[in-house]
Amino acid sequence: TVSLPATLEEIGYSAFSSTAIKEIVIPASVTTLDTSIFHDCEKLVKVTLNEAITEIPQEMFDGCHALTDINFPASLEKIGAEAFSGCYALDSVTFAEGFKEIGTDAFSNSGVKNVNLPASFTTLGNGAFRGCGLTGITVAEGNTAYESKNNCFINKTDKSIAMAFEGAAIPTDGSVEKIGDGAFAGAGYLTELVIPSNIVAIGADAFHGSSITSVSIPSS
Repeated sequence: TVSLPATLEEIGYSAFSSTAIKEIVIPASVTTLDTSIFHDCEKLVKVTLNEAITEIPQEMFDGCHALTDINFPASLEKIGAEAFSGCYALDSVTFAEGFKEIGTDAFSNSGVKNVNLPASFTTLGNGAFRGCGLTGITVAEGNTAYESKNNCFINKTDKSIAMAFEGAAIPTDGSVEKIGDGAFAGAGYLTELVIPSNIVAIGADAFHGSSITSVSIPSS
C-alpha cells in the first residue's frame, strides 16, 4: 500500500507504472491526474478514487491484470482511451448519474461482463469493450442516446447497433437501420444471422473476426 499525503494536488505521467503496488488511495486534495499513472501495475488489486475526480485519463490502469476493486465516484464524467485495457480481473462496472463518456478501447480485453450506464450517458468510443465477452449492457430509463434491446446495444441517434451480445436478434420495430462499425466483431458465439429488411447499411468491420458461417441478407 502506498500512502499519499493529504496535501498532494497532482500525479504526473506514468508516476507508478510497472511497480509492484497493490493498493492505492487517491486523497481528496488531488485534482489533476495525468495519463498512464498505473500502467502495467500487474499486482494492483484495489483503488480508491476521491469524490472530486471527473475523469480517469488515458491508459491510467492499462495492464493492471489483478485489479478487482475500484470505486467510480459520483463526480466521474469520463473514462479515457484504454484506461482499463487488459484489466482481466475486473468483471462488472456501474456508473452514477452524471457519467457521460467511455473512450476508445477503454475496457478492451478486460474481464468486464456486465455494464450499467446512467441516463446521462452519451458517448461510447470505438472498441470500448472489444474482447471482453460482455453478456449485456443495462441502460437507465430516460437515456436519450442509447438503449438495450434484443441483446443489442443501440445508438438512438443514428439508429445503429453499436454492440451485440450472445443471443442477439436485430430488432425489426424501426429502432435500428444500421449495423454499426465492429458491432459483431470478434463474436465467437455468432454462427448465423438473419439481417432484416429494415437494415439499410452495414458498417466497417461489422463482423470482423466473428465465427459467422451463414448470413441472410435482404434483397433490398
